[in-house]
Amino acid sequence: MTPTVVVLARDPRRAKTRLRSALDPVKRERLVLGMFDDVVAAARSTRWPVLVVTDSPAIGARARVAGARALVVPARGTRDAARHGAERAARDGADAVLIVAADFCSPWFYTEPDLRGGRLRGTVLSSALFSDAAAAAVMTPAPGPAPGYRIIDTRSVCLPGTEDALGWDDRHHFILSDAPKLVPGVLPVIAGLLEDLGWTAASLDVATLHSGGNAIIKAVAKGLGLTDHQVAPAWHSLQHGNLMAAAVLHAMALAAADPALRPRPGGRGILAGFGPGFAMSAAAWEYHDPAAARP
Repeated sequence: MTPTVVVLARDPRRAKTRLRSALDPVKRERLVLGMFDDVVAAARSTRWPVLVVTDSPAIGARARVAGARALVVPARGTRDAARHGAERAARDGADAVLIVAADFCSPWFYTEPDLRGGRLRGTVLSSALFSDAAAAAVMTPAPGPAPGYRIIDTRSVCLPGTEDALGWDDRHHFILSDAPKLVPGVLPVIAGLLEDLGWTAASLDVATLHSGGNAIIKAVAKGLGLTDHQVAPAWHSLQHGNLMAAAVLHAMALAAADPALRPRPGGRGILAGFGPGFAMSAAAWEYHDPAAARP
């Protein structure tokens, strides 16, 4: 089987980004298109087919010129775009999707003696907490021969009016906010997910959470009524720092590799990642281990 690389690309004129206030529309579009070209070039260097899913006909045309295929669909969020890409890849014969998550914060590591107040604290915090990281996962439409997590259902939410609550500004200063105080605002979405499935917090083997920091993990555990054992994967991941986009996959890998944390075959759990917005995406999963079912 030849994998298909799926690239998600928003229209740079409509995408929500801090660059809106930092750059004029022409410069912003030039920067975003340059980044897009780099991503497509890297994807094509694998020599695998590349499919760009976008809400912009111009981006679609640019992708085709670069040698990629393009699927132009209305913008309804990242998850919807990913679904369109996976469905198109399946129609083209693909039976697996490789998801790669990577974040790099070391380029923003520097000191500025003239910083004061929140910007100084934010720079110190980001330099001490965040780590460069990459993680990957293979997703298939049905359980395979290897152990893994079966995604049952998903949810996502973005709290209105919190676009500037977390992240870096146009000068690469980390914006220190009260993100942990925003966590209770998104937890009802996870609670609703569990209720819809007939699950409870007590029925979960573990929760593979984003290791966003001590306060984030504690706020989720307190808000959902999770035990120290259930949130242990996040604490173990945090020993490597806040891995940002790779954090949830890292927590899942740690749980699967540790006999003390590994879910039982058929065991239940949740994953949840947090980020700028203030936003959260979550999923309910069951653990699949075909070897455990053998006599």
